Amino acid sequence: MEGMMLQRHAVLFAGCVFFAASLGVNRVLAQIPNSGFENWTNGNPDGWSAFNDPPFYVTITQVTGRTGSAAQGTVVDFHGFPYPPSLTSSKFPITTRPAGLHGWYEFTGVGTDVFKVVVAFTKNGAGIAGGNFTATTAQSTFGEFIVNITWPTGDNPDTGVISMNIYNSALTNPGSFFVVDDLAFGATGTGVREAGPGIPQQFSLHQNYPNPFNPSTTIQYELPKAVLVTLKVFNALGQEVATLVDENKPAGVYTARFDAGALGSGVYFYKLTAGNFVETRKMIMLK
Repeated sequence: MEGMMLQRHAVLFAGCVFFAASLGVNRVLAQIPNSGFENWTNGNPDGWSAFNDPPFYVTITQVTGRTGSAAQGTVVDFHGFPYPPSLTSSKFPITTRPAGLHGWYEFTGVGTDVFKVVVAFTKNGAGIAGGNFTATTAQSTFGEFIVNITWPTGDNPDTGVISMNIYNSALTNPGSFFVVDDLAFGATGTGVREAGPGIPQQFSLHQNYPNPFNPSTTIQYELPKAVLVTLKVFNALGQEVATLVDENKPAGVYTARFDAGALGSGVYFYKLTAGNFVETRKMIMLK
């Protein structure tokens, strides 16, 4: 009887693995941290960097989700300045090449605010693949999004990272919010709201993660076409302290690492110049 039970369990496990593979879902070899946003510690989702700085502002909160709990990101007003939500996973190990990132979301945008999801993969610290999803219209009930991932080369990654935020080429608007739940890798999608097969639709510069940071942080940016790119960091006096990128790059999603170990605590600014596109964001170093 015990042998029969073990055999049944082995068959059941093999069937589950085959079923997951047939759906294109890689849950065994690639583990998205806290993919259902069920686990939280001190107001932050485990395995994710949330743009929260209580008691001043909190943009990421735990809410009821499609299954269990979910993460909600809201643009909040702090002394007349809008603080957009930014939710970024910790870097997770992955050695396979998923075709798409699936998830479920709700979104309400004020003005021209949009909800963006970006997934990027690196090998030995260099970006090798990515994709993005942009929602421009309201989604009042949970709907599925799919980020189709483009692999320009034959390389396999060693790490992946997922980020979600509310974006506007100008200032975001207080009251815009998204809710996200149940992330998983799977097949590519058609007939869904998506922003194309991994090629960004517009220039954008994302909030660094983590923020505040000590001593290093990651900056992500997107290019819809080939262009000369410079990414520089300045201190609060406007003095340049680092040049992270200064080269021509093809269209794609990129990340750059800023190590401030030799610098002091304080406010720093990073500026992306890509052709005629220029954007500056603020980050905080806390030792």
